[in-house]
This record gives sequence, structure tokens and C-alpha cells, in this order.
Amino acid sequence: MDSGLSGSYTIGDTFQPAINVLGEFYPIGNIGLGLEFREGFAGTGSNRFSTRTGTFLGPNVTIDLTPIPFFVRAALPVHLEPDYRAMNLRLGGGLKIGIPLAALYIEATADFPVIQSNVTVFSTQQFGVGAGLWVKF
Repeated sequence: MDSGLSGSYTIGDTFQPAINVLGEFYPIGNIGLGLEFREGFAGTGSNRFSTRTGTFLGPNVTIDLTPIPFFVRAALPVHLEPDYRAMNLRLGGGLKIGIPLAALYIEATADFPVIQSNVTVFSTQQFGVGAGLWVKF
């Protein structure tokens, strides 16, 4: 099965925004365990954002370096649909600005395929940046 994920692309070729939601709990101080949900879209051509790139779901671990406003994260999101199945290793880190209960964050991520047809860990990578609201309950 060919996943069609070969070659090199830049943001000028394909803009792929995503909605990413993390649910975490912190059983050991600043170490969070959780579940990551991601829904992605492709933003190319005349039908902007009408093509879905897929749904991902998987476990994650976050180390919140409070009182320093930095965090690092690792996740294993699984591509559930459409089309092919795959698992990535997502590594990320960023900066939080705000109070402990709610903060704005900016992060950089790198995705490496772990399980995918005809792709190895270092043959295809995705790099991204994101921003959002970090809320702790």
C-alpha cells in the first residue's frame, strides 16, 4: 500500500492547519500523562481547507518545567482515518506565558514515522509550529 507521502513539501506547497487537543493529568508533580487528539486539514488549491488530512489519537507525556516557562512533550499519535494507518513519534517543546491555571503557549514540533508502509523514521519528517491556550484544572 502506498501512502502517497513521499517527496519534499514546504508551507508554500501545502498549508496544513490542525486542531489539536490534549487532555492530561499530573500524577507526579510536573510530569503529565495524557491523550492527544488531532484533526488536520489541507489548505491548498481553490477548495481551501475542504480536504481532511486525517484524525490522529494517541498517548502523550509532558514535562512542565514550572517555574521556568518552558515545557517538553512526546507523543505517539496514531493516524486513524482516512485511508492509511500510521504511528508517529511527535517531539515538541515550547514556551508558556501566563498564570499556572491558564497560559498562552507557543510550541515547535517534529514528527517522525514509527509505523507506516514504505516509510522509515528518517525518510519522512514533518515540522510544525503551534499556539494555543493551556488550561489546568
